[in-house]
Amino acid sequence: MNQRTVIKIITVLTFLQAGCGTTSTHSSCPDMQGSYKIENIADLYIKKKFTGGYMAMVASNDSSQFIPVIAVDKEDLERENISECSLILQGAGVLTPSDKQKNYNVTATSQNYTTERKPGTSFVLMVMAGFQSNVLGVDKISETLPAEISERFSKGSSQ
Repeated sequence: MNQRTVIKIITVLTFLQAGCGTTSTHSSCPDMQGSYKIENIADLYIKKKFTGGYMAMVASNDSSQFIPVIAVDKEDLERENISECSLILQGAGVLTPSDKQKNYNVTATSQNYTTERKPGTSFVLMVMAGFQSNVLGVDKISETLPAEISERFSKGSSQ
């Protein structure tokens, strides 16, 4: 990803974090509901709403947090060379399908140099903070949610 693309994505993320995004979903994409593992850092749970959007919760150790999920218009994603099946996890990054063989250029250690990272997972979480970027490997471990997580979503759906 070149610097111009990174700046555009940061601009889109900033715009969306301000609450000006769309919540449309893409009919050609697989259902994203399920349980995920973000490397060995945290668990990610995504639940589909009755309205067609998604809700997300990240859990690590003994804490968990609901995260707003934003689906972006197909045209905006195509313009940024991001899969139309991507979801923006506000404040966390962009969850997108990945080719397990793909190498990603990241600037996690220095904004002046890029390094390659190959997560080898079906999904990646593209994280951007200022001029730094990174990708975290994400595996979908189940199409379903554990009962206790589904219950928490039911209680937290008013948020």
